[in-house]
Amino acid sequence: MSSYVDKGLIVDFPMPEGLREKVDRLESLADGDDYLAYENLLEEVDTTAKRYCAGGKITYEQYQTILRKFGI
Repeated sequence: MSSYVDKGLIVDFPMPEGLREKVDRLESLADGDDYLAYENLLEEVDTTAKRYCAGGKITYEQYQTILRKFGI
């Protein structure tokens, strides 16, 4: 799964704690072999980030950075 993750792209900007926890967990799952857990959380990260972007909690550029990081 790590082939989907751009390890050179750092996601270190401020974001709501719930999203930060999901992003950090997704990064840790990317190095493992639990494909189902990774894919499920990937969907959650996408949906949550999209919701925070629409609500003004993160910028569109930050949302796009998250998508690029995980190959969404």
